[in-house]
Amino acid sequence: MSSESPAPIPVATVHLRWTEPWKGPPAPHLLRGAMAAAFPDNDLFHQHDGGRLIYRYPRIHYRWEEGEGVLVGFGDGAAPLAELFHEDISLRLGAREVRVAEARISFRRATIKPAEHLRRYFFRSPWLALNQENHSAYKSATASERRALLDRMAVANLLAACKGLEHQVDHRLYAAFQSKRRLSCRYKDQTLTGFTGTLLCNLDLPEGLAIGRAVSHGYGWLQAVEMPQHRRGDTS
Repeated sequence: MSSESPAPIPVATVHLRWTEPWKGPPAPHLLRGAMAAAFPDNDLFHQHDGGRLIYRYPRIHYRWEEGEGVLVGFGDGAAPLAELFHEDISLRLGAREVRVAEARISFRRATIKPAEHLRRYFFRSPWLALNQENHSAYKSATASERRALLDRMAVANLLAACKGLEHQVDHRLYAAFQSKRRLSCRYKDQTLTGFTGTLLCNLDLPEGLAIGRAVSHGYGWLQAVEMPQHRRGDTS
């Protein structure tokens, strides 16, 4: 294990409150589309370069919380958000134009680091753990094989997120998923299997990190079950 302290990761969070209450289901995908249309030349907002998909861990995540739009920028995605929003701007969310009554912006630095004891996180939004190949394997597997597959995917997803945020995991990573519910989720034009439940791992993670597929659309959003006086993964 490296003796060097992990480099802090800048994190910016923006909560958008609308002038009129939002009526309808949560719409992080519409918020993502609005930002992609507003900033077509900045691939941090939409993961595309001239129509070509950029395969990397998204730096900007779009979420929905209690009727408000939420944007979270990690690493390179933090600065554009911290400088972007002000009150009394409008966004087109699908067919509806909404105006921003209030933009609450917070900025912090966080770290990913080994945990001396297992940390427990729960998924605030469904985790899209499976791709097309391992979804077929999951469907034909026994109950114990399914648990083992999801544990392996949790490790792989955590490693992918760490790599995407330029953090090197130099210790053996352990992760186990305790499933609570399986449900169908819509992502673009696909219906995918999502999971809710609890993740155990030996990593301190920044508050609000997400893992798995479609994290920029609000999926796979993790939150620590127990928070100490100082948030896990945050630097004071």
